Parts: sequence; structure tokens; C-alpha cells
Amino acid sequence: MPDLVPDMHGMQEADAIAWAKQRNIPYSVNYIEPGDPGYSENLANGFVLGHDQKINRMSSKIGSITFDVIKATEKVEVALSLDGPSSVSLMVGDKYTEYGVILTDSTGASVAVSPVISIVDSTGNAVNSISTKSENTFTITYTVTFEEKTYTVTRTVTVTAVEETPESTATPTVAPTVVPTATPVPSISPTPTPTLTPTPTLTPAPSVSPPTPVVDGGNTTSSASVNGGV
Repeated sequence: MPDLVPDMHGMQEADAIAWAKQRNIPYSVNYIEPGDPGYSENLANGFVLGHDQKINRMSSKIGSITFDVIKATEKVEVALSLDGPSSVSLMVGDKYTEYGVILTDSTGASVAVSPVISIVDSTGNAVNSISTKSENTFTITYTVTFEEKTYTVTRTVTVTAVEETPESTATPTVAPTVVPTATPVPSISPTPTPTLTPTPTLTPAPSVSPPTPVVDGGNTTSSASVNGGV
């Protein structure tokens, strides 16, 4: 069965592109936006209105194809937002700089507006401007009317006194006390007790008896008796 170019009216953009890619056919997309001929708010974004080729023509006979696709502008909610911080802190004597507000329309584009600004202080009294001569808290309210609707946002500005820094008394640095390192006492080796040499036992000397004179024929002869002799 021959592969023919179908009527793509009502297809989604992704499906039409996939058809061309499967056949290696070069393609392009012609987006139909609001204000263009053929655009309708009732058609969803990506809706294929058609293409530039003849329906039921052999797909192999075409060199390229262009799809007409709806490109709807996505609507967003109109919003008023602060330009800058929602809370500002100032010191007494500082200067306040107004940041303003930003209004975004239904297309997501920023719209230049001149908001009505009202200011009240911490006591609830209305004031004309932010004064930084003394401590106070201000609430700024911005009001914008756009397309018959009113939008408001607020910002808080706090003014505080400059704190005096007390003179600090420097605590003198105390030098750490150096504890001297004790000199170790040398160990005293015990004096060895000398070993006593035993006293030798004395052998008693042999007792000698005095000689007894012996008379022999008129001669006197002394004879000695030795005890302990051999």
C-alpha cells in the first residue's frame, strides 16, 4: 500500500513532526499566533491547522513539508509585586531609597505603572515620607488599578538608633608561671656488707714441765718431761 501524505488538520505538533522524521522528510513549523489569519482562541496550543503539501500525494515524492501550528499565548494572572526587598532596615540618619513596584499583565510582560503610595508610622499615623531622624517603623502600601481591578502590596521600613560600642577594657595578659623542672635525685646503691672471715681456732701450745734434777753418782742431771710430746 502506497505511503500517502495525510490530512493533518487537528493533529498535535509533536505527531506531525514525528510523521516527517519517520520518513526522513525535512520539515518546518509556521506558528499561527494571536492576530494572525487562522488563529482562534478556541484552539489549543500545538493544534495543527494543516500543511503545504497536497493530501494523498506519495510521501516519497515530496522534498519537504511545512506545518501550520497554533501558538496560543498562555495567560497568567495579573500580579503586582515589590521591586526590591519587602523589608528594609535603616539606621538613624540614613537615607531611604524608594524601590517601587512591578505589575505583570496576563501575557507575563511588565507594565509601567504609577502606584498610589500611602505611609503610616508605628503609631498608625499617616505620614508623607520616611523619616530617619529617630527610631520608627513604617508601612508603605502601594495601590495600582489595572484593567478595572485593584492590586496592593506593602513594604516595611524599620529605623533603629546607632548602638554605641562601649570602650572595652583590655584584660592584661598574665604570663604563665614557669614551674622549674625538679633535678632528679641520683639513686644511691646500697653499700654491700663485707663477709667476715671466720677466726681460725688456735691449737693450744704443749705445756712444758720444768726439768726435775736427777742425782746420778754425784752428778746432777736435769730431765725434762714434755707433755703432749710424741
